[in-house]
Amino acid sequence: MSEPFTGYVVDLRNSYPRPKCVTVDNLFRALIGAGPMSKLHQLDIVALTVDVSEHGLVRGQVGTIVATLASNMYEIEFSDEDGRTYAELALKGDQLMLLHYRRERAA
Repeated sequence: MSEPFTGYVVDLRNSYPRPKCVTVDNLFRALIGAGPMSKLHQLDIVALTVDVSEHGLVRGQVGTIVATLASNMYEIEFSDEDGRTYAELALKGDQLMLLHYRRERAA
């Protein structure tokens, strides 16, 4: 009996099945192996999965969690290469993607 389908594996060397609708957020999550409810913590490095145009931020910009405000709500600080903050705002967890800087063991 085959195992139930749980998602797609992205392998750029070979062709792979493509779902009908691919979003950047789903692709990022597939690449890093994160589910939609990954636990975020203070001082984690995250990237935006959506544009936040009212603050001049675009998908992919990197920030740091400086506080957990509520369940699934975080204060994110965005700063430049010199460490100067250019934006700080509250965002929901589903607007963020946790970034990994060291090798993570796949589940």
